[in-house]
Amino acid sequence: HVVAAVAAAAQAVVAQKSEQKLLYPIMIQGGPNNQYQQFLESMVLAKTLRRKIVLAPFLSWPGGGDRQRVHAFDATFDTDAVKKFVDVVSTKAMGEAGTTIVSAGGAKKPKHELRVVCGMAGIRGGWCATQATSTPLLTPAARQRCRTREKTWGSYARCLSDHDDRVLGAALWASMNGLYGQRALRKPRTLQAVRALRRAPAIRDKAASLRRTLFGDRPYLCAHVRRVENAQRCRDGGSVRAPQVSCPPVKAGYVATRRLAETLREASKAAGVTDVYVSRVALRQGPFRSEGVALLGFLRNGSISASASADVDVDNYIASLVEQELCERAAAFVGTADSTWTSLVAHQ
Repeated sequence: HVVAAVAAAAQAVVAQKSEQKLLYPIMIQGGPNNQYQQFLESMVLAKTLRRKIVLAPFLSWPGGGDRQRVHAFDATFDTDAVKKFVDVVSTKAMGEAGTTIVSAGGAKKPKHELRVVCGMAGIRGGWCATQATSTPLLTPAARQRCRTREKTWGSYARCLSDHDDRVLGAALWASMNGLYGQRALRKPRTLQAVRALRRAPAIRDKAASLRRTLFGDRPYLCAHVRRVENAQRCRDGGSVRAPQVSCPPVKAGYVATRRLAETLREASKAAGVTDVYVSRVALRQGPFRSEGVALLGFLRNGSISASASADVDVDNYIASLVEQELCERAAAFVGTADSTWTSLVAHQ
């Protein structure tokens, strides 16, 4: 009986050690590009905590012109590439959700959004069944506990997280510096994650086909000019003849389309290219839709071969990914400072 009890206890220990510890990215910060950034941060945390990351689906904006709102992970990113950085598991294989959600950076506290997150991924139990709240990783008590720990890469984040849940939820936004130190975005481990988060093969193929059609083997400059009329930006104050568009959120004043064209022309000259691609997705939005024609016209008047393809894809979600891939492969890139779309391409 004693031998049997010891054997059973040993088996229990082995089973406990072999049980997969998972991290589920709670991506509720905004649109698809914000969700991609959250997933990237979750990849780094999962690697740090020695957990597998769950390949959660993404949700596009309502009324965005997409065929569907829920998008599978492997239709967006290359699962095999992600595996080279961190172990992965599908939503079908993860089992029930956990009971703990940790947060870091400026992440929103998940509330009613959890119903959407659980519904679109088809997961149950844990924080899917209850109105769970998130627990900050960087609490004063945790900081004090970890203050004297050696700060080798990831050790501080591991120290902060003393949760033993099989499936740990993580709501992260702009968390890198807080968890891994200043200039974390430029550190080797982060750059490894960025390289691993490659777009899906079908997306890369579409981008390569478009690149060959528009430019052949010629180098080109790619531009993403974000134009949104909302509380973050200025109102459309121009006219059809002389459109004037959005301004930086912290500084009053409009940026004239002609001036924007001059900037792109100067950038193309500095890069030594004569072809410019302007993101179609950015130029289709709201009151600034007519800016695309004016911007391309100004560029072409200055002996620049400017393009903005109408044939990327009828689905805005796919078109945005294809154009990001196109911009990543460009000889030079001009973007919008406070755009996550831009920051993802620039990081790559």
